[in-house]
Amino acid sequence: MEPYASVEDYVARYGEVDDPKLLQELLMDATRLIACELERAGLPVGDETAADKRMQVCRAVAYRGMDQEAQASVPFGATQFSRGAGGYTESFSISNPYRDVYLTKAEKRLLGIGRSRIRFIMPGGVKDEG
Repeated sequence: MEPYASVEDYVARYGEVDDPKLLQELLMDATRLIACELERAGLPVGDETAADKRMQVCRAVAYRGMDQEAQASVPFGATQFSRGAGGYTESFSISNPYRDVYLTKAEKRLLGIGRSRIRFIMPGGVKDEG
């Protein structure tokens, strides 16, 4: 399976990266996640009309997983972090401390996933007038 977004697609949107191998892995992780969610929703995985949308979501998912400056200095597993020196303190919360790949509600809407569907079953089946 080819990733829905290439490294070049990612760089065009977010800029150069320090670790292209990590980016490639994250793009594949994002692609597998998107394909799984599309299959679960009963939508076509390789639909060419939605290729741009899949590429956009794929690179956004990978972006959340890339090592960002704030995450690099935080101990693994921490969701909040504080540090101080000379009377000054800095405190922040980490949005994705484990670098998980996931789809946001907006990304699911863009892909057409998560729409409500109503189904019903007629009790009693077909009536025989015989």
